[in-house]
Amino acid sequence: MTKAKILRKKYVGLLFSIGICCQLYAQTPVVPLQPIGAERRGLSVRFIYGKQIIDQPSALQIPLLELGDPAVRTAFEGYVNNRKVIKWLGFASAGFSLYTIFNREKVSSTVYWTTVGSTMLVSTYFNIRANKQLVKAISRYNTVLRHSQVGVVVSPLPNQSASVGLGWQYAF
Repeated sequence: MTKAKILRKKYVGLLFSIGICCQLYAQTPVVPLQPIGAERRGLSVRFIYGKQIIDQPSALQIPLLELGDPAVRTAFEGYVNNRKVIKWLGFASAGFSLYTIFNREKVSSTVYWTTVGSTMLVSTYFNIRANKQLVKAISRYNTVLRHSQVGVVVSPLPNQSASVGLGWQYAF
């Protein structure tokens, strides 16, 4: 074999091994987001995303945040923060009740029932507020999902540079 053929084979082998070892930057399949529906059953609400029934609103975090809309993100974070406040109020109320059980002579019944009642009222207020934030996030999500969108996309490239594009999406 001539020197040129050997060099050509080495060059092809080198390119082949680089092609196998390096990550290919192909397009990944994008799962389209679907609208979120709500179904009321008495005092509870079930959410429908795709063909799945979801009982817990916290499970809607992934589709709501994948949309990338700042208004949806802010409203859902408001829902989460209000739920945290409700949880802490429950812990405080339970702690105060335990303290009252072990120290009955130090806490009068008026103070106890006033504290428990006011905790329930404040907790109800934050629960209503959290549900309003959730409804706001879901309605904004469905609105953005069903309407056409125009936006600028900046994507990083492997060689430490960026690609800028203008996109238009229209829902049929």
